[in-house]
Amino acid sequence: MAVGLASDYARNVTGNIAFVDAGHNVMA
Repeated sequence: MAVGLASDYARNVTGNIAFVDAGHNVMA
């Protein structure tokens, strides 16, 4: 869950879609 929050936070701050996509890939 912490990883998901971190990815969501990073998306809000940087808006880096690639980073978020990678985060979801790791979670999945």
